[in-house]
Amino acid sequence: MSPASRAPHPAPRVSGGFTLLEVLVAITVATLLFGICIAIYVSVSRYKSRSEGLLFLHETARGVFARMGRDLGGLHVADSDRDGDTDATDYWEPAAGRLTFLTATENPGKLDYCTVGYYLEGGRLYRELSDAKGGSAPTGGWPSKADSVVAEGVQEFTVSTVPAAPAAGRLPASVTVTLKMSDPGGQPAYRLFTATFRLGAEEN
Repeated sequence: MSPASRAPHPAPRVSGGFTLLEVLVAITVATLLFGICIAIYVSVSRYKSRSEGLLFLHETARGVFARMGRDLGGLHVADSDRDGDTDATDYWEPAAGRLTFLTATENPGKLDYCTVGYYLEGGRLYRELSDAKGGSAPTGGWPSKADSVVAEGVQEFTVSTVPAAPAAGRLPASVTVTLKMSDPGGQPAYRLFTATFRLGAEEN
């Protein structure tokens, strides 16, 4: 066969881009990776929000118990209605969603005292301070001198003592306070916090 009769070989074709299948595979992989990243971000954000919510609840309860511990540390026996009898209701009055008692002021040398009341209203725990000298017993209603909110989102506020009913002129041996606080992110949607105070000292 002569060289002239030989057919020339076609030049190899050079690819100038990706095929449609390669593009579709790349898009699918990128979408999956993006979805995984979004899921991880959402999970981390929820965990962070949940942790911050729980931390806030614990710090709130700790603040309430610290404030109550200081007040209970000055529990004071006195005849607040000045009728000659030192009944327990003269200086100590727990009730549903409320606790009122006498506590020594910062001037114990003069045996000054005032009333401190904690009460629950509208999901808020309030602390009230009143001047009890010459005032009436808790059953007659101590007038409020100042109120401040010490916690919000409180569902229940309960107080129990040992003994359950202190004798006249005696203080409870221990006071246990329980807060039931709203926890929107929890199941169930609340948290219980309890502190027991003995002889004015807090025990968690």
